[in-house]
Amino acid sequence: MQAPKPSEKPMWKRWQDKCRDWLARYDGLDPSVKGLGWKSDVGKVSRISGQQHDQRSLHYIGESKWSERVAKWLLTPWLKVTQIAAHNSKAALLMIGGPDGVALHIITPERHAELLGYEREVEERLDDLQN
Repeated sequence: MQAPKPSEKPMWKRWQDKCRDWLARYDGLDPSVKGLGWKSDVGKVSRISGQQHDQRSLHYIGESKWSERVAKWLLTPWLKVTQIAAHNSKAALLMIGGPDGVALHIITPERHAELLGYEREVEERLDDLQN
């Protein structure tokens, strides 16, 4: 059976693939899951490994969610903070908390990629110092 063409895949699956590819590009592959569906037709590492997550990279366990409509209570402040941040040449950060103590910090993919680059550089320098 052939894998469906990208345009035939459901949008949620294309989003999941995009998130997986982003993590692979900017964070790197986790060697412990090499061959466990990182780029398989199955897509989810969890389908093969039995773990419940969509992506696994060097430093992250990823879960992707797709929605045709992002909740207005989330989208409105995100659009506002990204616009103000861009106007002031700053990075955007949306912090969300709730009464149960859960906290989310949301940043742009570009900022996240930049931070992963810094992290990789520091790790390489530490490795050089240790050797």
